[in-house]
Amino acid sequence: MRALSILCVVAVALPAAACGKKEEKNVTVTTPEGNVTMSQSGGKFTVNADNGKSSVTIASNGAASAASVPAYVSVYPGAKVVSTVVGAGNGNGGGMVVYTTSAAPEDVIAFHKKLAEGAGLAQTATMNMQGTLSYTASDEKTKRTMQVTVTKNGDGATQAEAVWSSGGN
Repeated sequence: MRALSILCVVAVALPAAACGKKEEKNVTVTTPEGNVTMSQSGGKFTVNADNGKSSVTIASNGAASAASVPAYVSVYPGAKVVSTVVGAGNGNGGGMVVYTTSAAPEDVIAFHKKLAEGAGLAQTATMNMQGTLSYTASDEKTKRTMQVTVTKNGDGATQAEAVWSSGGN
């Protein structure tokens, strides 16, 4: 867990350091727990531990495809991916995808609810607070969880933030 925490901190620092640079960059950092290699190409940043078991990928401006998002979360059809963060280590995984769509918030929640239920996740919470909708589901047996929060943004588009985890210890 400590190694994944270090990866996350480094993953956040790399994009800031590479801001405005378009060429590909690779940097290796030595820590007491081993080496961490960071790479940057366009709007995509990846951090890998030298043990091959932990990694974090951050993509902005839709640079990562929705393929890195598990099927039980997915992205609403026709939506534009704004950013993704995907991490994995020691049999655990998770991430977040942010996207916008012209669909109504209720339709986006219904889409995610159908996906979750179809994958065996059960609803654990819902929320509707002044137009911000949220749906949470989990599967205790497989240790998968997901939550999607949906609201209208300042441009009138619907913005969704879907967060997931899998294989938790």
